[in-house]
Amino acid sequence: MKSSEIRNGLMELFLTEKDKKGLDYIGWNDMEQYLSEHGMKGYTPGQLNGVVYRLKTSGVIKSIGKGKYVLTENNVPTENARRISNKKCLFIYNLHDKDNEVNKDTELLYKYIVKPICEEYGYTLTRIDEVSKSGNIGPEILDTLRDTDLVIADVSDIDINISFMLGYRSHMGEQNIYLYQKKHEFAVDKRVISAYSYDVTDLENVEETKKRLIKNLKAVNTYIESDCNSTKKGESKYESDILSTIFSLKDDISKLIELNRK
Repeated sequence: MKSSEIRNGLMELFLTEKDKKGLDYIGWNDMEQYLSEHGMKGYTPGQLNGVVYRLKTSGVIKSIGKGKYVLTENNVPTENARRISNKKCLFIYNLHDKDNEVNKDTELLYKYIVKPICEEYGYTLTRIDEVSKSGNIGPEILDTLRDTDLVIADVSDIDINISFMLGYRSHMGEQNIYLYQKKHEFAVDKRVISAYSYDVTDLENVEETKKRLIKNLKAVNTYIESDCNSTKKGESKYESDILSTIFSLKDDISKLIELNRK
């Protein structure tokens, strides 16, 4: 049982079931019963304690007595609590010519790297072809771009539609992660955006790509939680930008060290 599944279950309990059942607060027995009723078993007491502790320290819930918890509605409105619990991610790539080698590698990237890691870190993942089969810009895509917390884009085979979507997101000041296939080294201007190469045929590179993606997801999660818990939106974005920059610098330093060894 993943901690993210426990967290999502508890947030649903706090957001909907508490009022349905007429409860004044949520206790440990309520949590365990709800998780059990919804098929969430196999977790340890330490996992449950850890999830509750993180919800408390992030300001989503508060204790009103021993083992009694409620949402901190004055600090985190219900819609913000729901955003923390149900983060959304959109995966963007070039939809045209799906049988070419670029898109075959993109499918492997999605299946074995992006999808499992996003799910582990509590994101509901949507592919761009689930929003629009053609990838052409329309109301559905624009609504999705505005509504999603994070975009992960494979820019190995970038076209005008992808450029527009990423530019639209950047103009909104929202979070994007850029990936490109190593064999397309010059597909993106890294002086403008921070992008990470990947190679699905190289197991060491696959592991390195996973680590980079996890670091970036942690930075985005920090931004989302601080953004929801802070009225100073600019400060929370600034903190997240710093984290992303640090991770990028660490990657550049690692590359320099590797070049010096050769």
